[in-house]
Amino acid sequence: MFMIKNDKKYVRVSEILSILSNFSHIDEEVLKNKCRIGTEVHKAIEMDLKGQFPLLGRQCDGYFKSYEDWKDVVRPTVIELEKRFWDDDELFTGQVDMICKIEGFEKSVLVDFKTSVSVNDKVWRMQANLYGYLVEKSGIELSDTYVFVKLGKDGNAKTYWYKKDEELIKRGLEMVRNWWDQEKKVPF
Repeated sequence: MFMIKNDKKYVRVSEILSILSNFSHIDEEVLKNKCRIGTEVHKAIEMDLKGQFPLLGRQCDGYFKSYEDWKDVVRPTVIELEKRFWDDDELFTGQVDMICKIEGFEKSVLVDFKTSVSVNDKVWRMQANLYGYLVEKSGIELSDTYVFVKLGKDGNAKTYWYKKDEELIKRGLEMVRNWWDQEKKVPF
């Protein structure tokens, strides 16, 4: 739920955004399995981009193939991979899948890989903007377009493009502040 850095509590972006999603209608075992698949696919992508040989379970094959096809077309040059960014003022954090150079973009691009069954455009746009905010706050200049890649178990990927949106960033920061207020948590 919390992450600790320098004796301070930080809430994760995923925790903040969880209030925008309702998974109560999905069987707990199904959710656990999807979570495991997502973690395994993300780890395999990280290993691949580091030049290592990823090992995957059969349920992950299609997702990984869709990533490989995307990578072969886009040919990203990795700058950061699976890096956590922190906001020491608002006390929230998020782990970004990848920041890379992509042909056609002047600045670095934030990329997030998804293994979810369906698209949650509202959550993804907010996540993209909060991650972009965290990355830029760290001093890395980003393109104002964020790339989310929905990997498919059928081996097909679909790319979603989200624009930097100052209004969404303001609303996201309000969500962070409200979370701290509603939870009556006082960071130490």
